[in-house]
Amino acid sequence: MKTFITFSLVVILLILNPGLSWGITPEEILSKHQQALGGKETLLKIKTTCSKGKVKTSGLEGEFTFYSEFPDKSRQDIDFKIIQINSGTDGKIYWQKDQNGKIRELEKVEKSFAWTENYFSSYLHFFPEEYKRELTYLGEEKDSLGQYYILEIKPEGGEPRKLFINKETYLLDRYQQKIDITTATTYLSDYREIDGIKIPFHSLTTTGKPQYDADVFLTEVKFNLEVTPSLFQIPEEKVKDYTFSTPDGKTTIPFELANNHIYIEVLVNGNHSAYFLLDTGAGASCINLDFAKGIGLESTGKFEAKGVGGSEDAGFLELQTFQLGDITMSQQKVVSLNLSPMNIYEGREMDGIIGYDLLSRFVFEIDYQKSRLTFYDPQFFNYKGKGEALEIELYGNTPHLKATVDGKHEGMFTLDTGSRKSLDLHAPFVKENGFLKKYPDAIEAFGGAGIGGQTKSLQTRIRSIQIGTFLIKEPLCGLSLAEEGAFISEKTQGNIGGGILKRFNVTFDYENKKVFLEKNDLFEQKDELDKSGLMVMWEDGKFLVNQIYKGTPAEKARIEAGEEIISINDEPASKYTLNQLRDLFTGKDGTIIKLQLKKIDKLREVSFKLKSLI
Repeated sequence: MKTFITFSLVVILLILNPGLSWGITPEEILSKHQQALGGKETLLKIKTTCSKGKVKTSGLEGEFTFYSEFPDKSRQDIDFKIIQINSGTDGKIYWQKDQNGKIRELEKVEKSFAWTENYFSSYLHFFPEEYKRELTYLGEEKDSLGQYYILEIKPEGGEPRKLFINKETYLLDRYQQKIDITTATTYLSDYREIDGIKIPFHSLTTTGKPQYDADVFLTEVKFNLEVTPSLFQIPEEKVKDYTFSTPDGKTTIPFELANNHIYIEVLVNGNHSAYFLLDTGAGASCINLDFAKGIGLESTGKFEAKGVGGSEDAGFLELQTFQLGDITMSQQKVVSLNLSPMNIYEGREMDGIIGYDLLSRFVFEIDYQKSRLTFYDPQFFNYKGKGEALEIELYGNTPHLKATVDGKHEGMFTLDTGSRKSLDLHAPFVKENGFLKKYPDAIEAFGGAGIGGQTKSLQTRIRSIQIGTFLIKEPLCGLSLAEEGAFISEKTQGNIGGGILKRFNVTFDYENKKVFLEKNDLFEQKDELDKSGLMVMWEDGKFLVNQIYKGTPAEKARIEAGEEIISINDEPASKYTLNQLRDLFTGKDGTIIKLQLKKIDKLREVSFKLKSLI
């Protein structure tokens, strides 16, 4: 389940770019903008900046402090009471601290976004000789608030930003920034002069969903205060919020593999047993709102949680204790989210998700064959297996590695234990490389579901995917047709799910940015897609036909959406789990399936033979 948990908090960033309009050149627009802010000489006098203010977003209110030192050092601290967010850079290392105190260095993609923020907040766009950029004039625009020159600046090593410069004042009224799958617009107002420089004391950032808007109000801005260099450096991690009850710093836990998903029994707040999904594709750990309310926990805030199908409202709450086998974690701040809609796809209740913030504290090994999971305290871990070590990169708090599709299409792919599928290719990657033309026989079938609902894709069997030295032949693959959600990302190219990962013993070492893959007995096992053509859901203890796909045995048997499956091969449907039913529908070609179906009060029987659809 590829999930990104994000909320944008923009402090103050100003920008510009040149073009050609009504006899004025882009550089002249930029020069006038610079003069409107206070002029080049005044801007060059700024060596350090300290800003303080208040922020309201997603039902949360907090205070922030922002420090910067020309040209490339910065730090931001935001305190929402229930959570604190810290990030910064010393000009070389970009870092962030999550809501539970875990610190990590940002890597390639996230570093690009962070550098872009620094570039504009330090006015580096005014000095292209030293700090290179691409400058594009995009035309003019008029609305009820004013008339604008529209420019785009892309810093070298950064991301493009669209600027709307007021034609009358030459101040920046708003700017737009695409952050992978999201485009945020920031409106700037209440300009005040501080030491000869005009600063917007109010900014409002929106993604088009008002409930997630970030409203920022500056209360204080001071220039050229003395700032300790250590303020910008990556902090030492002092928080150790877990203990092992075993002396060797490891614990082994059995798990249930259902639909290629790993379910673990955990204890929440001492005595509440729950089943959580282990999901490396989740950027933060989550707890189901229904379960949380049932044990007396209340959620705070409302921000946007993004997944493969779109997004949902989410909040935060704190768990006093969280126990995984012989590990006890304390005071864990997790995302509260309505996970109950996932039950119909899973055929069981999902009480929560174990994501990055918990997983990153440990090294953990998944033994798919023996259905066991081993967590290690990193200080005691020394890999002694025979697996291949591969480099991973964290983006959105999820692990990615390089892989090659069909021998020539290279990309970065999420390692996602929360996906039951084998492989999904993101929509831009599918389009760029012509996969729909390459695989014209790709069929309509269930493409997967996650936060935000189902995602659109066609299913096929590609030639291969190469991961390190491992060549996996003819895996099932989803060719995404998504128009929203995680699968429209251009920064990553796809998702490697449980259908491929279960072919290995997999060891994740987030701290050292490595994953170890060791082939198991399932490596050569052929992927099989459903051979019935039925999409069956589990609702209120019943198996309900949700969709029937064209040209499949189920369509030819005239099965209808909305029918309930009462019996399967003369056995009550209640004897099956949804996972077992799906396994049955991936059996040998020619296998006869007899179903008793019910719609309203009408019972009928149908039979069909399984047939490979791909």
